[in-house]
Amino acid sequence: MSKETVDSWTAAFKPKFPLGYSQYQLNYIIGNAQEIQRLTVQLEMIWVNREAFKDHIDMAKVITNKVEEIKKSIGYLEGYLEPNNEEGGE
Repeated sequence: MSKETVDSWTAAFKPKFPLGYSQYQLNYIIGNAQEIQRLTVQLEMIWVNREAFKDHIDMAKVITNKVEEIKKSIGYLEGYLEPNNEEGGE
């Protein structure tokens, strides 16, 4: 068997990375973006309803914690935004 035959046969088993992204990577990016959106909506709801919270709740701390949670999710998202090379390696 020639090298070209082996290479063409094994190419079918290599993961495809159109434009450098695997389907797994795209799914993760979409899921993480949806999570960021969900957290942002929660932050907005906290802000809009800030007057309705009990007096013993520190609103600055609640908002700061939610912002930190959003920043952490953005950090995770940034880790998956770099495309892979076309051969399928990361």
